[in-house]
Amino acid sequence: DWSVSGTAGNLITINSTSTATHNLVKIGGGTVSADYLNIQHSVASPSSTWYAGTNSVDNQSVATAGSGWTFTAAPPVCTATVTGSWNTGSNWSNCSGAGGVPAAAENVVIAAGVTITLDVDTPAIGSLAIDGTLDTSASGYQIAARNVSINNGGTLTANSSDITLSGTASILFALDAGGTFTTGTSTVIMDPDAARTLTYGTISFNNLTLAPTLSAARTYTFGTGAVTVNGDLTSDPNGGGTARALTVNLGTGGLTVAGAFTLGGNNSGTTILDTTTSNRPLTFS
Repeated sequence: DWSVSGTAGNLITINSTSTATHNLVKIGGGTVSADYLNIQHSVASPSSTWYAGTNSVDNQSVATAGSGWTFTAAPPVCTATVTGSWNTGSNWSNCSGAGGVPAAAENVVIAAGVTITLDVDTPAIGSLAIDGTLDTSASGYQIAARNVSINNGGTLTANSSDITLSGTASILFALDAGGTFTTGTSTVIMDPDAARTLTYGTISFNNLTLAPTLSAARTYTFGTGAVTVNGDLTSDPNGGGTARALTVNLGTGGLTVAGAFTLGGNNSGTTILDTTTSNRPLTFS
């Protein structure tokens, strides 16, 4: 978690040791909120998620220009603050959906110490950051989001749900070392029509499906940490009637698949699996 802010008269400087830029990359969803900074040469990504506050100094245009920071306060985030059901507005703050619940495209946070249980399918929300607990319930209601981050102390109990992740700007599924993903019989579906890093952290899925509709050749890359699929892994990109390939690169921790492993495609789409020049491990168990 980002927790860097200065005070009036005591700004914290974020700069490079030379005139070259440096990179700050946020993993998972949500926004970064800070204030009283002096920022130069800083390239923050994903863009439009890094907020420097109204009291920070913008030196981004000096020498080699930086980018990605917004020099205003972060907007309020739709946050679950009371334990209960998803579709009850009194359990939420700063949400713009009907009755005060999360709306489509809205970034959502489950606050620490709060448990939200799905009693409906979610709309196609923005980022989903879980600091508390999100339980899809025995009914297996579905989650649709740009990306999911299960942070330290957070838990996602997936039961039999489909979890569809379609974001084009962030890591799709991030699991902090102190987070918990209870897979049940769930299926995680990743389908952005963009080059994406799929994972962060050591993660076990039940079923994992890669199913983008491609407008061009794309590359998906598993991130740091070992990935295990205890059920089936399926890659089935739709080429849209044109020969287009989805290249899937293994990550540094390798990939283990216990169930069926299907690399296919439809409508002229195909899949290429690449262990990369590092010969990253692929294991069938």
